[in-house]
Amino acid sequence: MDLTALGVDRTYEIFIKTAYLWLIAGSLLLIVISLFQGITGRAVPYYWLTAFRHIMAVGFFTTMIMGQASKIVPVFAGAWLY
Repeated sequence: MDLTALGVDRTYEIFIKTAYLWLIAGSLLLIVISLFQGITGRAVPYYWLTAFRHIMAVGFFTTMIMGQASKIVPVFAGAWLY
């Protein structure tokens, strides 16, 4: 069903797709961190772990919250979703 014909704003999809890209980036970094520690046997540099936390917290979680909030918050003002 094409919801744009009904006047539904679909800009929230950009935030959600971007959040999933951040999740993929975080997962790839976690794989690199695991491989580094497994192959070298050394501790992972602190800035790699900080980068992972930053990607997940600011990249994935915050972007996903923004995407969902732009869809849900107008309901509190009495707007219909569809």
